[in-house]
Amino acid sequence: MHTIDIVHHISPLEFNQQYFQEHKPVLIKGGGKDSKSFNHWSFDYLKNRFPERPVRVFYSETGYYNGNLQDMMTPFLAPFGEAIDYCNSGKYDNKSYYMKMLSLPEVFPELMNELELPKWNLPTDVFDSVNLWIGGAGCITSLHFDFAHNFFMQIVGRKEFTLFSPKDTPNLYPSPMGKTNVSQLNLEAVDYEKFPLFRNATPLKVVVEPGDILFNPPGWWHHVRSLDNAISLTSWWHRFELINGIGLEHFPVQEITEDIGRYLAAGMSIDHKGLDGEYLMISAIQKGFTNVVEALLTLGGNPNLISIQYRPSQSAMAIAKELGHEKIVRLLQQYGAKERQPDMTDSSVS
Repeated sequence: MHTIDIVHHISPLEFNQQYFQEHKPVLIKGGGKDSKSFNHWSFDYLKNRFPERPVRVFYSETGYYNGNLQDMMTPFLAPFGEAIDYCNSGKYDNKSYYMKMLSLPEVFPELMNELELPKWNLPTDVFDSVNLWIGGAGCITSLHFDFAHNFFMQIVGRKEFTLFSPKDTPNLYPSPMGKTNVSQLNLEAVDYEKFPLFRNATPLKVVVEPGDILFNPPGWWHHVRSLDNAISLTSWWHRFELINGIGLEHFPVQEITEDIGRYLAAGMSIDHKGLDGEYLMISAIQKGFTNVVEALLTLGGNPNLISIQYRPSQSAMAIAKELGHEKIVRLLQQYGAKERQPDMTDSSVS
């Protein structure tokens, strides 16, 4: 049986180099055991604290929650204490119940001061959402991928993940319409006649136990089964970095421009330095990512930056010319890059 990497201790630097930059998932055993959320958020604690808080509850006759085929029942509102009883009953009224994506800031803002983000996050990381997932044993989330990095922490119970690399996407039959990040496959009963390419896919299985944290990068497909009555916490976030292996060089300029705009709105500099201390503009030129360079320049990036790490004291223009990236050379010229090598003391390159 194939599985992902499992570690017990990993520093932020090791995490960045070995998993974030390489776009690989990893299970950090016990990574959340020192957090307030893990040590406080039991079923009883949450139920007693918010018994009447209205929450949205999904339900299914099979326990299978398909994000693509719309076969889930329409969710209803219920008092939180009552909803927990539904979830913990196994099956109530012959149905499985699941509280999916309960936004902490919106539904339980009082819990935000008990939330400690994983130590592998940086102060400059931009968060999309932080959500609780509460459901009974047997709840299954269908095969899909997310668009952001996720630190998934298991608080109560166990969940089994079946993951597939983004490279397996052609074998996983993404929905041809609508939610293209959701597979047409039902891993509980695969129809190999209808989906023959699935035989070529490589599943990676891992069980996430209480206190564990799973790092799941964007684009990694995952199918999730609750082995017990369970409480989980997801933190979806983005980092202003150039990541290997996700095909960034093929993204539309407009999409990259919009993504970078989110970081700027969060107060980050357009001439951002990556974790290696190099400007992202220089990194993009090094990699030949014309689309990223264009997005940075469009948003006000400095075309006269000087390399710090990769090619010390060389200008962006000099690097692009040396590497033969003619389109990038023309872009830099269009945005006012100097032909001469800027002096290191020139304030225009700071």
